[in-house]
Amino acid sequence: MAAGIALLLLLAPEDPAQMMKVAWASQYEWKEDGVQSATIEFTYAHTWGEKGEFSRKGTGHVVVVGDAIVRGHYPEVTHPDVRAILNAHIHWVMGRFVHKPFEEFYKDMKFSGPEKSAYDQWKIMVNDRAFFVKGDRFEAWEMDIGTPEKPHVVRVEGKPADLGGGYAILGEFYSYTSPSDSLKVIRERTLTTGTVDDRPTPASYVYEEKSAKSKERLAIEFSSVKFDRPEPVVLDPKARDVLKEAWGRRFVLPEEIRISGQFQRTVDKELDRSRWASDAQGDFQVYGMDNVQITLDEGAEETLRQCEKDIRWIFGLLRDTPFETEFPGCGFELEPAGEETVVRVYGYPKALAFRVANGVIVGHYNRELSELGWWTYKTKSSGEGRHQIDRMKREIEGTKVEVAFDYQRVRGHQIPRKFGVFNTAQSVRGTMTMGIAEYVFKRPKVSFPDE
Repeated sequence: MAAGIALLLLLAPEDPAQMMKVAWASQYEWKEDGVQSATIEFTYAHTWGEKGEFSRKGTGHVVVVGDAIVRGHYPEVTHPDVRAILNAHIHWVMGRFVHKPFEEFYKDMKFSGPEKSAYDQWKIMVNDRAFFVKGDRFEAWEMDIGTPEKPHVVRVEGKPADLGGGYAILGEFYSYTSPSDSLKVIRERTLTTGTVDDRPTPASYVYEEKSAKSKERLAIEFSSVKFDRPEPVVLDPKARDVLKEAWGRRFVLPEEIRISGQFQRTVDKELDRSRWASDAQGDFQVYGMDNVQITLDEGAEETLRQCEKDIRWIFGLLRDTPFETEFPGCGFELEPAGEETVVRVYGYPKALAFRVANGVIVGHYNRELSELGWWTYKTKSSGEGRHQIDRMKREIEGTKVEVAFDYQRVRGHQIPRKFGVFNTAQSVRGTMTMGIAEYVFKRPKVSFPDE
């Protein structure tokens, strides 16, 4: 391999694509050491704010198979934006050990240059983005942190270091003056590495961002690295099969169904105290289970968004989503619990476990506000081996919560008539509160595309 790279380097000044390919191929990859999969557990601590006064912490694990991350598991995270933040950092770290093939990653991209640059580097343009290569390594690149209307390009300094039989970018640093408020912003990240079974692994990671108005720090400590587990993704095929069978017994509506009608929403006293509209009404339309729209007779945009979210939630609950589509890359483990079975799920953002009894899902375990707990279902047969959820209840921070579901038959199909939705809201005092919004569907019509 070394002889091949040396030969390619001789061609570098005339061939920018070849220079990029050499720098890409020289990065270390787990597969060079025969690693087929890796499961890595970690803890994290995140602070942010004007002085770093806000904080969160948690645990998780990441599973890599081949050159792809198939699962990120964050049991303390409920908000999708927070999940996206953690995902971005975990993907950066794992990118030191797994890479897409050069031809796949840079497919259909245009290379131009090279041009001699400072620090004895070569500048290569990939489409409209500049990379700076020295020898067989990336050393810097440009990144646009602005908008399409107002681009703002900054130079990012990489921190290349030896790793395994090659090298890796173990850190980044850049600073810039914000065009919006003229504040200087500094961003830096650093990864330290260790070894397990004589193979390089991540050990710790720190990301920091500082300006005169804000301060952010994310620190991740990696532990318990396991290579090539027998079932790195699924974990326990029997547990997966138990949940898969029960998932297939849920009551669902035909995917192509069309439903239209009117809705009315009322809220309990807790949401009313949080200044939710006490009575909202409008029209809803279902153009297939993947397309749910509503209009509001009158009210604020915030009320419209919340009603739309809640109505999409109930139809999402009744959508016949294939098991493999709902649980991609997830892991499963069994925990027998008397007459019921608990199936723990890893990498599923909506729940951490499900309870199964007599082949039917009768509960799920998740985080609401600051508390983990079980939502317990009361179910009833809807015919043809399917079961509807009649009620869901649990206790949250000392308060008993219950939501009910009722159905109506229209043209031979059971559709929702009334349902409750558990919601959290910010009170007038700025604290988080919780309550129930109840929806009633009126004058529904059911049809199908071929009618």
